[in-house]
Amino acid sequence: KKALERFIGKWADHQISARARYQLAQVLHSEGDFVVAHKLAKQGVDTYPNSPGGAQCHNLVQQIEAKESQVTVERIWNNPQPQVQVKYRNVDQVHFRVVSDSYDRLIKRNNYRPESLTRPEQLALLKKEIIKQWSVNLKPTDDYQEQVAKLDVPKDLPKGFYFLIASHDRNFGENNNRVYFSDFWVSDLAIVMRNRSGEGRVEGFVLDAISGEPVAGANLRAWWRQGRNRVEAQPTVSDANGMFRFPAVNRGYLILASKGRDQLSTARDHYNSNRFGQPRPYTRTVFFTDRSLYRPGQTIEYKGICINVDQNGDNYKVMPNQFVTVHFRDRNGKEVATQRQQSNEFGSFSGKFTAPRDRLMGRMSLLVRGGGPSGSASFSVEEYKRPKFQVAIDDPKTAAKLNGTVKVAGKATAYTGAAINDAQVKWRVVRQVRYPRWWGWHYWWRPMPQGKTQEIAHGTTGTKPDGSFEVEFTALPDLSVPAKDEPTFNYKIHADVVDTTGETRSADNSINVGYTALKANVTAGEWQTVDNAVKLDISTTSLDGIGQSAEGSLKIYALKQPAKVQREKLRGGYYPMPRMFGRRALTFKPDPDPSKPNSWELGKVLATKGFTTDKSGKADFSLKLPVGAYRAMLETQDRFGKKVTAQLPIQVVNPEAGKLAIKVPHLL
Repeated sequence: KKALERFIGKWADHQISARARYQLAQVLHSEGDFVVAHKLAKQGVDTYPNSPGGAQCHNLVQQIEAKESQVTVERIWNNPQPQVQVKYRNVDQVHFRVVSDSYDRLIKRNNYRPESLTRPEQLALLKKEIIKQWSVNLKPTDDYQEQVAKLDVPKDLPKGFYFLIASHDRNFGENNNRVYFSDFWVSDLAIVMRNRSGEGRVEGFVLDAISGEPVAGANLRAWWRQGRNRVEAQPTVSDANGMFRFPAVNRGYLILASKGRDQLSTARDHYNSNRFGQPRPYTRTVFFTDRSLYRPGQTIEYKGICINVDQNGDNYKVMPNQFVTVHFRDRNGKEVATQRQQSNEFGSFSGKFTAPRDRLMGRMSLLVRGGGPSGSASFSVEEYKRPKFQVAIDDPKTAAKLNGTVKVAGKATAYTGAAINDAQVKWRVVRQVRYPRWWGWHYWWRPMPQGKTQEIAHGTTGTKPDGSFEVEFTALPDLSVPAKDEPTFNYKIHADVVDTTGETRSADNSINVGYTALKANVTAGEWQTVDNAVKLDISTTSLDGIGQSAEGSLKIYALKQPAKVQREKLRGGYYPMPRMFGRRALTFKPDPDPSKPNSWELGKVLATKGFTTDKSGKADFSLKLPVGAYRAMLETQDRFGKKVTAQLPIQVVNPEAGKLAIKVPHLL
């Protein structure tokens, strides 16, 4: 970037500077700094509008200023009422219309999905009677970044099938506008499908979505696909348990349930068949070899057992007096030799082959094909050369620190004990980030980072007369991971040593470095009941897992539960995180999600316990807790006085209670 800035300053009076401005703006745009990128591109357009660079800057300005939006809404509206989620950029208003439609009419068309609309059908829908309409002013996106707005929906819509139409333009026009059509039902019904593979029927339950009680006497209609058309099946009625079923001989049904004026359809076709997915009986030859690696010319001794397997009938037996032909094939699949074998009274047979010398080495195989029970086994045939020396990499003599120089010694020694001098050493250092166990609980809204590796240093050196060599590198941290996340950086040092004869031997070692020199953890059993005390196990170790004694405190917080149970979002949660230098901003935290206990805020402190772990880094703590949701928060310090934390979610239940006291949708 600095080179581009210098170039722009030097050639400001030439149109080439517009291309440089475009290149710099592109870099800033990819890093998420849209404002500065927009300013630079604008300068390129204003300075040299008719140049190639000016045209590129114009296109980038248009890209940054482009209006973007996406509207999503849940498919079924009932209490609690859902919200419309609008992801947008460079849009200041969104306009909504609600239009009713006939599901019976839609299902008679030839579309794969009844709710799918062609362009003429969308235009016709815009001309229909408007049931509800409203507009919402959106928060400006002055930084050109994507924002998310969650908007309330009308609460007084009668039960039925509707389309929600959203538009940037108040008139829902086609020019410089985007119109979204989202289908939804207003219904207090719920359809829960049950799949019983192989029974030749599609079945499920009609329930009251508010209370969860079964709905008896609901009318069920179903349609199955025949080519592009849908054929209606014989309708049925739900029983006292709300259960219904349709015969399904290798076909699927789209189902519509109705009770009075309340209706609801399934979101997709549900399939079943009359074929049971049960394993069929089979025969097999199982091979065993005396080793997995052979040299050319060595004898390959093998044994085979012929078996008959009937998993469904739980019947397993050997096959005596079974004739098989064993084929020996090389790595290219060409046949080396064959042997005719007959199993004995125990179903087994044995034989020998000689590993070939006259062909390419590699993975070879024994197999039975054609007559008799099939089977195979593979092994390697390789030229084996005994190593003359070995390589070892020692641990660093002084503790490594982030951004500090790490020196690691290694040595190449012959198996006779002599040093390997004047050997070439190629080394590299690969860094991997490891997160504490509590990371996923604390950052419940963020996806767990992938364990990516990155090579941070490499080089060449040589062994000294005593066979030793040294690897020196700087323990660079991954700056995209903040120190407050308490990451551990694992540095793996790999060295390849090549002696004067060309023989290569390798070794590796790894060290762990972090912003702190201590790692703490607190654990407990997953299932905690009100009858038993909760036992918490505390451990404090070095970053390499060696137990260390430490002092600290452990607090148990009660969590602030929502007033009532909130179900999880049907379409999944989306938490927009602004970008910062090409990465998601690490300071962002969404509002608590009532359906996720890990997001609930801390309440009052129920217990505080000071602890001192023993020399192995162990301690434990037990206490009785009433039914509820809690969070254990541990705090200690490393030997440099830096704070080290850990946390653990705890849920205590009463198995004898008739109702779950924790305000969660489900507990599995």
